[in-house]
Order: sequence, then structure tokens, then C-alpha cells
Amino acid sequence: MIRSRQKRAFFWILVFLAACAWGRARENVTVEEAFWAYDDGRIGLDELEELLFYVENGDVHGACEEWEALGGDPCRKTLAEKMEDWKWRGNLSYGLSLDSTGSVRNSHSRIAIGLLRFSLEMRFKSESGGDVHLEQFRLLYKDRRSFSVFGHIVASDVRSAVPLESRVGNVWSVGTRDAEAGTILLTDTSAGIRAAVGRAERLQFLAMGLFSAQGFRDAFFRVKMDAADVQLSYSSGWRTPLLYASARTPRNAPLRFRFRAYFHQNPDWSGVFRIPQMVKKNRFFIYLAGEYPLASWALRFSEKTSAPLDSGFARNVFEVSARRSNKAAGLEAGMKWTVAGDSAVPVVFLRSGIRLFEAESLFCEWRETLKMPIRERRYEIRPGIRVDVGENVSAIARLIIRGPRSLPVVLREETQMQILPKFYVKSLMELRAMRLRQLHLWRLGVEAHWSF
Repeated sequence: MIRSRQKRAFFWILVFLAACAWGRARENVTVEEAFWAYDDGRIGLDELEELLFYVENGDVHGACEEWEALGGDPCRKTLAEKMEDWKWRGNLSYGLSLDSTGSVRNSHSRIAIGLLRFSLEMRFKSESGGDVHLEQFRLLYKDRRSFSVFGHIVASDVRSAVPLESRVGNVWSVGTRDAEAGTILLTDTSAGIRAAVGRAERLQFLAMGLFSAQGFRDAFFRVKMDAADVQLSYSSGWRTPLLYASARTPRNAPLRFRFRAYFHQNPDWSGVFRIPQMVKKNRFFIYLAGEYPLASWALRFSEKTSAPLDSGFARNVFEVSARRSNKAAGLEAGMKWTVAGDSAVPVVFLRSGIRLFEAESLFCEWRETLKMPIRERRYEIRPGIRVDVGENVSAIARLIIRGPRSLPVVLREETQMQILPKFYVKSLMELRAMRLRQLHLWRLGVEAHWSF
């Protein structure tokens, strides 16, 4: 009985924190945010799998890049990237996720400290109430001409556009603005070299090669520009190389778009490169999105095409919409088609919002899935409210009602609050039930950050 009361008290303390709301630029992406973006229709299943791929493996840099590429708000720089400041600096963070019973699904913590050109980062994780284990350790030295990393190596250390499997070792590099070279040493007895020529904002060529006592292991060649990026990667166990290509226009371009594609013919993915699930199961995956301003309207479009390795037909998802907004309100309408073989499922949607503050304060969305016969049609209604108090307080609550079949009602709340100049807390809570008055906890995530 006492333990039950303690659990209940702990749960309501977290709910109280969730009700207090907090506003600040994000430093990472959470599991709850990834699922909510999918539930809202902002990303598809493939994007969700890739985003979770980065988040659950502790790759903050990759998760933030993926989140921004999918249209999310940008992440602020992490401690290791703020190398222009020579003074003592640090960051402590802790987060946990609860399931529908109030039990801890997982918890994670991060310790980062820096002095002069050195920084140390350690990440710890625990799942299902188990023992806490060290997930990532990195000791970094960086100045204008060189850098060195000891510990867990990530893709950005070797300048790869494709993520890497978890490897421990050392990466060292030295160079000028127009060229750099370095070495890679891993604890699995493999070693290699890397080099780069040119400038990333203009034209840059990058390459890496890894070898072991048995011979060649992994390599990539990359051509990078400000608006485009192409990388050809290969591991000794692959049937064919993996071709990655991406492109984007500047944010102030009249027609804004972003493009990303993967091509390969590999059923096996052994090697140093860590490949997202959506790439492993598709011969090619292409994502294209754009926006064009027209008078007071913004026309948006997106297209995704994937061809599974185990089937002969491709899956295409098209979406078009038009949005108009002013100081008082906003309105958006559009349609989404999902085509796979002989199957085509259209969804129409309408979104509206009223601004009482700087952001839309009262908003609602309606979706209708058009199917034949009529009894197979589905709809969703999503009313919500946002409250901002100054620059430090922000709270969003959204209700999701689905029909016509009996489906759970969902209530979601996202809160952020800057408690002190260098301390803030963030929470995301989801309640579900078949009836509104029977809502119970479904998912809760809480994070606290302190910078010094």
C-alpha cells in the first residue's frame, strides 16, 4: 500500500511539473516528440524509424539534423560545438520516460564539461528499471587548425554523411581552411586515414579508408557543397556501394526545397556504417519537399518514393497544401495521397488557427480519409490551445478525437519553462481513454537541464 502511494505521489509530482510549462531552444529530440510528429502526420513511418534510430542510439547531432531536415525547429549548439569560448563551462541533464502504468520505461543522463579547448561528455542510460550503464564517452580537443577525439566515434568526427556503428577509438586531424588530414584508430584493431580538400561552403572533397589485418574494411568518398551533398560508401561485406545524395536551397530562396535519396542493392549491412531501417529495406528511398510563396499564400508540396528490396512495386506519398496567414489568424487546406501498387488512399485536411499572442493560440485540424465503400472512411478532429507568458513560459494542449469507429480519445500536453537563467525543465505528457472522462496516463517524458 505504501509503495503504491509513493508511486502515485511520484506520478502526480511529474504531472504538476508538466502543468508548469517552459520555453527554450531545444538541445535534442525526444522519443515522445518523434511519435507525436508521426501521429500529427508531419512525418511518415519511414521518417519516424530513422528519427528513432538516431534518438535511441544517443546520436544527438544526427537526430537534430534529421529533425531540422523534416521541418522541425532547429537545435541549439551543444557544449562541444561552443569552442570559441575559453572559459569554464558545463551542462548537466536528466530525463526519463514513463509508461501507462507509471513505471519508468527508460532514463538517461548527460554530463558535459569544458575548459579551454577541451571538453568531456558522458551519457548514461537505463531501460525498464535496469542498471545504469555508460552509453557514450567522448573526450574532445578542438582549435582552429586541429581536433582529436577519444572515446565513441560518431559520423561528424570523420565527416561522413552516413551514420556510423558504435565504435570506440581515436580520431585525429590537422589542417588549414582549404585542406585537412588525419588518422583513425579503433579498438577492434582496425585503422585508417581520412582527408579533405576545399571548403564546405564552396566545394569540398572528403574521403576515408579503414583497414584491418585481414585487409580492406570500409571507405567512403564524398563531395560536399553548401547546397548539395553526395557520398559513395562501401564495406567489404556489401554487394554494391551505397549512394547517398541530398540537396537544398537557401532559406530565403523564392522556391525552397530539400531532396534526399539512397540507392543500393544490399541484403547484408555488416561494416562500420550504421544504416537506418528505411534504407536497409528499400532499394531506393527518395524524399522531396518544397515551398513557394504566392501573394499572401504559401504553396507546399512533398513527395516520397521507396522501392522495397522484397517486392517489385514502389510506394509513393504525395502531399500538397496551401496556407494563408496574417497577424490575426491562419488557414491551411490540402490533400495527401498514398499510392502502393493498385492501392491509392487520399486524405484531405483543413487547419485553422487564431492568434491571441505571437503564435497561434487557438487552433483546430480536421482530417478525412476517403475510402470506398463510405463506411470505411475515417475522420480526425484535433482542437488545441497554446498559452505563452513572456519568453520563458509556453504550454500546448491538444485533444484528438477519431471516428466513426470507437477509437481512443487522446489528450497531449507539451510544456516548457525557464525556471532560472541556466536551468529549465521540459515535459511531454499523453493521456488516452475510450471516453474523455476516463483519461489515464499513456506516455510521459520529463527532462531537466542545467548549464554552468
